[in-house]
Amino acid sequence: MTPRASLILPAHDEARVIGRLLDRLSAGGLSPDIEVIVVANGCSDDTVGVATRHGAPLDARVVHVTRPSKAGALNEGDRLASAFPRVYLDADVEVDPESLEAVFRALGRGPALAARPTLRYLTEGGDPFVRAFYRARQRTPELVGQLWGAGCYAVSELGRSRWGEFPEGAADDLFVAEQFDPHEVAIVESGPVLVRTPRTSRALLRTLRRVYGLGGTTDPPRTRSRSSSALRALLRANAAPTCWWDAAVYVAFAVGARLPSRRSGATRWARDETTR
Repeated sequence: MTPRASLILPAHDEARVIGRLLDRLSAGGLSPDIEVIVVANGCSDDTVGVATRHGAPLDARVVHVTRPSKAGALNEGDRLASAFPRVYLDADVEVDPESLEAVFRALGRGPALAARPTLRYLTEGGDPFVRAFYRARQRTPELVGQLWGAGCYAVSELGRSRWGEFPEGAADDLFVAEQFDPHEVAIVESGPVLVRTPRTSRALLRTLRRVYGLGGTTDPPRTRSRSSSALRALLRANAAPTCWWDAAVYVAFAVGARLPSRRSGATRWARDETTR
């Protein structure tokens, strides 16, 4: 069967969560003409075994590369994939096949070149500052309406032509979002991607440092412009007195994550471990 879409799933030591995602896709009836490619990279746990044993009906192709690099895993997945639209999906989120199908339809209709489902943050178990940060973010349409931040995004063949390989040391979803103007992106009304947020303030700060791409680099001009607009939007959306605390926490995290870090850019995964 010739695939009509590709799903690329990079995985580094994801044995505890990848089964949950694959189970959800299987139970939801993911179409057999969507090729699923799991790229395990630098794994020291049973990620490869969990993905391989999953078997039908997904029949995922599981490959293992020795170097732990998300960019490398995404690039390897692209080399193996044979169809468009192409979905890039983090192992620690959950999404239903119906939502992916809705994204495929949106990209097929055009004019969007990139798309993702809506998202919902799962903040259970998070400390008060983490919950405040995500309350402020969830209230702000300009933030939850961005391509990045959901651990799931898709591009058409024309959209994928906007860049070559995924670069090392950058947040892949933010990098991809930078390739498109707002009118080229669709946030598709569907079942949401479920995103488990960090549970501690320290973990959230580490995650934001990765997202902002700080590792001896600076934000590109478009990112700086969008960041300024996003901050204004957040303050408007959280203007009610009952929301001021959440807004203040959000700004504090955003500023703190942009302060210079002692760590240099890394090619290894830089991710939240508190929800794994």
